[in-house]
Amino acid sequence: MLIPPLETDDYIKTCRENNVPIPPAWGSDLWIHQGTATIDFLDSDRTEVYAYKNPTVPGACMALPRWVVNDTTGAEYIQFLGIICQSKTTGKACFWDNISNETGTRITGGDDLAFNLTDIQNGNTLAEDCTDCHRGKNVFLIHPGTAIDISADHDIDPNVRYQPVSSQGWTNPPAYAERGDGACAGCHEIGELSFNYCNVLLKNAANQTMPSSADPANWVGDGTFYGTHIQAMIEERCPE
Repeated sequence: MLIPPLETDDYIKTCRENNVPIPPAWGSDLWIHQGTATIDFLDSDRTEVYAYKNPTVPGACMALPRWVVNDTTGAEYIQFLGIICQSKTTGKACFWDNISNETGTRITGGDDLAFNLTDIQNGNTLAEDCTDCHRGKNVFLIHPGTAIDISADHDIDPNVRYQPVSSQGWTNPPAYAERGDGACAGCHEIGELSFNYCNVLLKNAANQTMPSSADPANWVGDGTFYGTHIQAMIEERCPE
C-alpha cells in the first residue's frame, strides 16, 4: 500500500529541523476537541479549542477556531483559525493562520472546513507579528482551569524558553518580570511589555481571569496584593 508523502514547504521543513511537532491538516480526526473556551479576549461569538499530540515528537499543538454569526443570514462560520505548535526539547514554536497563500484572504467555513498547512500563511509570511502577544516562558496563552488549559494531557512546558520560528525577525524578548518577581509573576513570567501584550492580554486577564475568574485582580485601582503589583510594575509602564 502506497503511503503519500507528508505535505511540506520550507517553513514546515524548518519547523521539523527544530523538533517542532507538525500538526495534521485542518479537518483531520487527529485534532482532538478540548471544549469551548469560556473567555476569548478577541470577542468571537464562540471559540473552540483543539489540540494535537505527535506520538514521536515531544511538545504540543493547539488550534482555536473562532466562530462568528453572519448578521444577514444568522449562520455561524469559522472566521479565524490560528494554529501554534511548540517543541518540548528545543522550545521552538511555529505559527500558522487561516489566510490563503494564493489570495491573501481568510479561508472560512463551517464544520466541514478543511485545508492543508501548505495552503495557509505561516511565521515566514504572515503580516501580523504573532509574538507581539505570544511571549513568555512558553508560546501558549493559557487560562488555568479552562478548555484552553491543555497541560494535563499535553506538554506545554518546554525545556528551553520558547523562541519563534520565523524568517521575519520575530523574537520572544526577555521577560519583563521573571517567575517569582512580584505578585503577578508568582506562577508565570510576565513578558516584555508591548501595546498589544498590555491591552489585549494583560488588561483583559487582570479584569477577567487572573489570578482566577472568580476573583480577578482588576487592572485599575486597589491596594490589594495583585493590584499593587499591577499599578507599580505594569500599568504605568505599558505603551499607550
